[in-house]
Amino acid sequence: MYVPMGPEVDVWPLLSVARESGKRVAIPRIVDRENGIMTFDLLGPQSDTRTDELVIGAFGIPRAGMADEVGSRDIDLVLVPATAVDIDGNRLGGGAGYYDRWLAAARADASHRPFALGVVFGVQVVSAGSFQVQTHDQPLDAWVTERGESRNANGVLP
Repeated sequence: MYVPMGPEVDVWPLLSVARESGKRVAIPRIVDRENGIMTFDLLGPQSDTRTDELVIGAFGIPRAGMADEVGSRDIDLVLVPATAVDIDGNRLGGGAGYYDRWLAAARADASHRPFALGVVFGVQVVSAGSFQVQTHDQPLDAWVTERGESRNANGVLP
């Protein structure tokens, strides 16, 4: 999952739900801002509030207090924040390409492909062609809004 910042959907309440169902939870950490590289670190099993185990990392972005990196082969679901998504699953991010690079690298491993779920507010869902998609942009497998509206890569609203 991610630590919501600014206008992003607050996914933090999902932390306790995930842990109650036996899931391990990891959040992003910027490793190299110049090259747009991030990784994911596990959160400890005990905390359920933002302040329990988060510290302010590089560039003012909250990260796990202890660096406990998780490889993409150990991640099944990635909650991805977005500025906008189109109905086809294309994502407009913050512009630095962190998630695009991470997803591209993770998807290069044919033996395991993490599911990329965009989490947005309903007003952030736009029609196809509303923004330019770059060749390096990684599409989402699905997206969901705060109202429960969703769409998968096949265009189906489950």
